[in-house]
Amino acid sequence: MGIFETHVHFTSKEFSPHFERLVSLESNFQYLNVATSLSESKEVVEQSREFAQIYCAIGIHPLYITEEKHSLEEVITQLEELILKNKSKVLAIGEIGLDFYRVTKEESYEEQIKWLETQLELARKHNLSSVLHIRNAMSEAIEALKKQSSFYGIIHSFDGTKEELRELLSLSKDCFISFSPLIFRNIEKFRELISETPLDRLLVESDSPYLALSSTICRSILRVISEVKKIELSELKKIVMENSKKALRIP
Repeated sequence: MGIFETHVHFTSKEFSPHFERLVSLESNFQYLNVATSLSESKEVVEQSREFAQIYCAIGIHPLYITEEKHSLEEVITQLEELILKNKSKVLAIGEIGLDFYRVTKEESYEEQIKWLETQLELARKHNLSSVLHIRNAMSEAIEALKKQSSFYGIIHSFDGTKEELRELLSLSKDCFISFSPLIFRNIEKFRELISETPLDRLLVESDSPYLALSSTICRSILRVISEVKKIELSELKKIVMENSKKALRIP
């Protein structure tokens, strides 16, 4: 059984010039190649066209909205064009969200929430999933999602508390929790979080190259989940593959 890697950044310079070779070597993987800016959104679409096993998420990361040369309206127009021209490859809007780690809530909340809500609306309009980046902003993100008419998507590299996890899971049956290499930084905490997450909501990711050198670390994450959930690894892989397809609305 293959592995669906739900968050990788192939546009990163760390992958060049070995991108094509890397993807070819890991032929049993499928990937969601995630953008953080408008220019990257165009790049991930191009990369996804090269390989059958690569899909993409397009959108603007909360920390990069101030770097965009275009207005929010212009960005949405261009993202929509990418969606309409690449329906089989663009599966999600992301990564989008809230981040008050490098900038304070006071100086950036209004702008970040405007971009988040507008991009969530774009995802709904085109029946796409959303990939949420949440850092030092979990309560604000949960509050924002509660105000949405619906939410269908992935909480990328979840690193919250058990209480926050329960709140997210209660928002929607279509809210999926993705575990990343962060689990190895505090294994006991994450074993508890994994235990709290229903099997049919679990996803795995590397967030490569930022949290790991390659997508192969997803195998190690799956082994931890297998131990915590007391389920055979082969059976878990099937479940997580099905979860990934459901999270990204792949038939």
